Amino acid sequence: MSRQSAISAVRFGYGLRPGEDAPSTPEGIARQLRSAKSEVLLFPCEGVEAVRERAVRTFNKRRDTRKTLEGEPLREALRTIRQENDQRFRDDVNARIAQSVASPNGFSERLASFWADHFSVSFRKNEDMRLFAPLFEAEAIRPNLAGNFATLLKSATLHPAMLFYLDQWLSVGPNSARAGKRGLNENHGRELLELHTMGAGSGYTQTDVRQAAFLLTGLTVDRGAARTIFDDKRAEPGTFSILDKSYGAERDDIVEIETFLDDLASRPETARYISGKLARYFLSEHPPSDVVSNMIAVWTRTGGNLPAVYEAMLSASKALAMPPQNIKQPFDYVVSSLRALGVDGNSLVVDRKLGNLVSYWLQRLGQPVWDPPSPEGFESGRASWVNGNQLAGRIVIARNIVRKFGGAPDPSLLAEHALGPLLTENTRTLVKRAPNRMAAVTLVLASPEFNLR
Repeated sequence: MSRQSAISAVRFGYGLRPGEDAPSTPEGIARQLRSAKSEVLLFPCEGVEAVRERAVRTFNKRRDTRKTLEGEPLREALRTIRQENDQRFRDDVNARIAQSVASPNGFSERLASFWADHFSVSFRKNEDMRLFAPLFEAEAIRPNLAGNFATLLKSATLHPAMLFYLDQWLSVGPNSARAGKRGLNENHGRELLELHTMGAGSGYTQTDVRQAAFLLTGLTVDRGAARTIFDDKRAEPGTFSILDKSYGAERDDIVEIETFLDDLASRPETARYISGKLARYFLSEHPPSDVVSNMIAVWTRTGGNLPAVYEAMLSASKALAMPPQNIKQPFDYVVSSLRALGVDGNSLVVDRKLGNLVSYWLQRLGQPVWDPPSPEGFESGRASWVNGNQLAGRIVIARNIVRKFGGAPDPSLLAEHALGPLLTENTRTLVKRAPNRMAAVTLVLASPEFNLR
């Protein structure tokens, strides 16, 4: 295995499986993005359309139940609906983990995690999010990994999951036909500017946030169809000035909002913010400034063509030369550990208890699936994941992983397969001197080089 292949596997993927090789060139890494298009997605377990149909059935059943029952029978019936959705959601969580463990297209998987975190939603927001969080990643994020940023932005912003999570579905124009008990909600407008496009401190004002919130009124969710709709009776009438441009002349459909999103996607602040975030995620907390500058230039020249921006990052001479330096986040760590041990990803779907156990480990380490702490997503810096509690917890989980999945790998071979040229002499010596096989395999997974990407 070449050093470039080893770096490629951990920096742009979820690490190596036994007997697997990783691309050693930017072209090879980028090819994984195209290969992923033919992969069968393991989640949602029922399939996208089936989940939408179940969402409609759930809404109708809950509505009818509330009309026909009361007291304890009502509470019991609602509890049954909630428990069924919760179990299906747990299965989807396990399948989401299995997807990254099983996939041979690590770069696509890492990009899916990056964008799902960038456009964070959480299943905890309300009961319906157990249906919509898996759907959000499956139909709003993954199909748009290799397209234009504007398309990805619109797909994520207008998805029911985002409308639920940021309370947009409750936002009503104060001068609209439905003005009354509910008023304007600024969450969506603020996060759109601060987190999803331009970035904090990039020059927009509170007035821009409020004007954006007015423009977004009308966006809501039709529960009868489980889809986003534009309800002009909720929409604030008039025109709105955002970042020195006027929107809202036509307020009877979603077109003005899409125009606004297209404009946000093409702004130079968006190119800077997201190029820098991509480089920090994949390369280093302090990425080379010339690499980021090139990514911004490519973004500007191509109008936010994401594959071109990825290529600008991958083709930088430092991308496959710099030693790994970012700390693996818990999801990366657990998935790469399972891959190193040759675990069959499908086993986490077939064996529910096994999948639930891996999901529990991610909770213990602070990064449960589809459950970020805020719209900002999970913390990304080393300081958040390298402290006494984190390191102690990671060693405990490493032992549990080895105990459950360790099988019978030769520890020295495991270290060579998982790390290749990145394996240090210190770890090689410690593994050889370990008192038993379990201790030796745990040492591999707990080693400093295995925890970096």
